[in-house]
Amino acid sequence: MRGSTAIRINRKSVRFRMFFSYILVLLIPLALCLVLYKVSYRAMERSSEKVYGSLLEQVRIDFDDYFDEIRQIQSRMLTDENLRSLTLAGTSFSPTEHMTLVAANRSLSQIQYTYPFIRDAIMYMKESDSVIGTTGHMSLELYYDLYLKDSDLSEEKLREYLAGQRNPGDMLQIRFSDGSRRLLFSCNTISDYSSSSYSRNNSTIAILVNESLLNQRLLQFQSDPSIQIGVLTEAGDILSQAGDMDGSELTDMAFQERGIFQYVHSGGTKYAALTEMANDGRYRYILIVPMTLIQSGAREIQICSLIGLFICMFFGLYLSARLTNRNYHPLHELVRSLGAREDVQAPVKAGNEYEQVNIYLQKILQNSDQARHELFLSRQRLHKYQVYSLLERPCESFPDISGYHLKGPGYLCVLFHCSPPDEKKGSQTFRIDLLQFMIANIFQEAAGDFFDMEMTDAGENEAAIVSIASESEKVPDELLEKIAFTLQKMEEAAGVSVTAALGNIHPGLSGIYYSWHEALETADYLSQDSDILQYREIRDLRDGYRFSMEDENRLIVFVASGDEEKARESIERAEETGPKAGIPAVMNRYLAFDILSAMAKGAQQAGVSSRKIVRYDAVEQARGQKIRETVLSMLSELCTAVREKSRENPPSSRLYEEVCRYIQENYGNPDLNISQTGLHFNLTPSYLSSLFKKESGVSLLGYINSIRIAKAKELLIRGDSVVNIAEQTGFRDSGALIRVFKKETGITPGQFRAMHARQEASE
Repeated sequence: MRGSTAIRINRKSVRFRMFFSYILVLLIPLALCLVLYKVSYRAMERSSEKVYGSLLEQVRIDFDDYFDEIRQIQSRMLTDENLRSLTLAGTSFSPTEHMTLVAANRSLSQIQYTYPFIRDAIMYMKESDSVIGTTGHMSLELYYDLYLKDSDLSEEKLREYLAGQRNPGDMLQIRFSDGSRRLLFSCNTISDYSSSSYSRNNSTIAILVNESLLNQRLLQFQSDPSIQIGVLTEAGDILSQAGDMDGSELTDMAFQERGIFQYVHSGGTKYAALTEMANDGRYRYILIVPMTLIQSGAREIQICSLIGLFICMFFGLYLSARLTNRNYHPLHELVRSLGAREDVQAPVKAGNEYEQVNIYLQKILQNSDQARHELFLSRQRLHKYQVYSLLERPCESFPDISGYHLKGPGYLCVLFHCSPPDEKKGSQTFRIDLLQFMIANIFQEAAGDFFDMEMTDAGENEAAIVSIASESEKVPDELLEKIAFTLQKMEEAAGVSVTAALGNIHPGLSGIYYSWHEALETADYLSQDSDILQYREIRDLRDGYRFSMEDENRLIVFVASGDEEKARESIERAEETGPKAGIPAVMNRYLAFDILSAMAKGAQQAGVSSRKIVRYDAVEQARGQKIRETVLSMLSELCTAVREKSRENPPSSRLYEEVCRYIQENYGNPDLNISQTGLHFNLTPSYLSSLFKKESGVSLLGYINSIRIAKAKELLIRGDSVVNIAEQTGFRDSGALIRVFKKETGITPGQFRAMHARQEASE
């Protein structure tokens, strides 16, 4: 009875443990339900980030297009012939200049009429201290008294701003006493380079825009009145906003991190904010959403999660009880599962499950040492892979770095490169692995007591990530000494030459990625003369030579015409102004790359493919004088191909036909001129004019006028008015049409119409 009772108690305890194990398994889905309940808000938040991020992206695209349109209008004003003529005028105007002044005023009025968001378009002339705008020509003092006197901008500050050096896109906010604001977008126009002053600005064009128009653009993106949308300048000033939030609070919420919600409190309310930068970096867009708006959608998910939690609990308890009744023989199941293993060969004895388990365990334990060793190697490989992943992609936030020897705050990447001797190339793969192992051990032994670091393989190189405790941008001398010590020991111990390339020090874990890519770039410039090279050393060499735009255009023209001799002279001229004495030889390679790019552009203009001729890799592998010889060899081959192409199909004939077709299709555009045509065909105006005249015998401008006059004659015969004909044939106004028509035909349009009418009457 006692034995039987003992057996029953044992079976009950096993059964209880079995049931308890199922309960533990049940805890997994229960825990998942609890996690789902907790993270439902975060899931909705991420979804909201995408939705509101897309909305903010649409705001950015719309306003970037808006600011690009303003710059395009400025470019149109810069190319306006009337404004360009008045730019060089003095303090007084001749009768002809007065007519130009009227035409300029009409052009500005047309711009204001075409673009309703423009309040005023003006041009300030420094010489006469006057303004030409849509309301006419007046002194700056009068213009200020009429339109800007009731603002926070004084007349002197306005004059100083307009007379200074401005770039396209520069903007000034003007606040008025009634609370309204205007935005002044300005940029310099033509400068008088003929005077003793090298770059004296004669005039500045400017566009005035009402802030209310920007606010109206923002309101179309405000799907809910509680959403705040703002546009901030680079300095943090509010350019425009949609919402009731105070301006200072909106400015304080302009965080640096993009695409992720930032949480702030204002007036007892919690908000989530998103920011985006404009393409040109001048403006910042911010969107602020009340958390109550986001939380409203998360409540439904939380309720569903709670219901699912209770269902899972009741169903799991029921399923655990059923499985326990069926499977309360754990020892039998264990023996059966172990016997199914192919790697365990042991005799099976029926009726003695404990002995069979003992045999299986002894067999498994015999291989435990090997398993532990393989596990150790796998952990090492995994750790190196994780370290290497820090090099391959930037980390926006710190992961769990408890297993890394990295403490920051700054990080520096060192790239060790070793070149085994040529006579040992038969075992080069093995030697590289061995040399990488030696480098890692020597460097960690030398610098491990002074710096926190991690080492990993990077292809045929060995990479080190070093934590820099100070915030200085200068690499510590002690670290450079340890790197030099490592190179020296590798030379002594293995007889191989090892070089080291260093990136700059960057803060944060994401700085590892940027420092690593700087080290890779630095490695391309390592030479036999330098075994340790820092990125800042090659970065400071960027200004070591000068290849001007004039030299580049000249070389493009010579290559496009196949003139090898003049192209060679142009390259020699560039080399004379190239790298100075004392500048490292790597600058010769920079200059060679610029020359190759110009040669490729010239070949493209001639219709010759340079892909197989211009080889950048050959220049990158060359050294010293070999760089120049390689470039000249490619030049000779390229010019030969251009001349052969010219003999087969003269490019001037094709270009002449394309230019004629382009002019016939666009003669009605008032901006069509020699410069615009050259820009369309990617050629300089002088080069295009010479080719066109050589092919046709007439100048390019004369051909444009002849097409316009021919079309004007057709419209005159049809009976259209001179004003309509001027608009249809690309003339700025009827006066320009009459002047060119008389110059080309010897008679005015009215005389031509009358002459044609008499001819028809006589017939």
